[in-house]
This record gives sequence, C-alpha cells and structure tokens, in this order.
Amino acid sequence: MTKLNSEILNSAFSVHQPFAEQIMLGIKKFEYRSMKTNRRDRVYVYASFRNDAQAYAEMGEEPGNFPNGVIVGTVEIVDCTVNPKGGYMWHLASPQRLPEPIKPDNSGQPVWFIPFNKK
Repeated sequence: MTKLNSEILNSAFSVHQPFAEQIMLGIKKFEYRSMKTNRRDRVYVYASFRNDAQAYAEMGEEPGNFPNGVIVGTVEIVDCTVNPKGGYMWHLASPQRLPEPIKPDNSGQPVWFIPFNKK
C-alpha cells in the first residue's frame, strides 16, 4: 500500500482524462456516476487510458497532454446526492496531486478497484 499524508489508502476510482486533471486542479467538484457511493473519505484518482476528446478541446488541450493509466492524486468524497438529470453526483473536495504519477499494481476497473497489493 502507498502512504500519503499519514493516511493509508488502498481504494481508487477510474476517470477519463482530462477529467482526472480537472479534479486535480479543483475545477471538477462533482463526479457524475450511475451508481451511488457511501464512501466519505480520501481515495486515489486513477486516470484511465480513455480520453474525452470534446473535454480536451473545451480546455484548449490535446489528448496526450495529461498522463493516462496512472494514479495522479487523491481526493475526498464528501457527499453523494441524486443528480436531477439522472444518476448520482459524488461531491469531491481537497484534491492532492501526487509529486509523480504512480502506476498501480492492479489494472484499473470501470469504477472502484484496489490499486496496490499489500506488501
């Protein structure tokens, strides 16, 4: 497991780029999902291999400008509410970027996964 700020974390959620970057910048304060989460703690943010070209264009960036297939940082999930448009809104706060992205031991999954094997 990896240690960050005296907390032992070993849970990550996957998000496409550039949304992972937007979370790290504190721009993206909600993660929209079809599933509810009861998590209310700090978790890793895994930038999946998938990119959203339209979101890159809206940021004035190009796919490949941000890392993929790595954990880029952590964020707190502080609440989860129903999205009026359908699904759920995970409320995100206090993003912390890692000094360097970390390749997880285990492959990213569509939502939650355990990124590091216990040592």
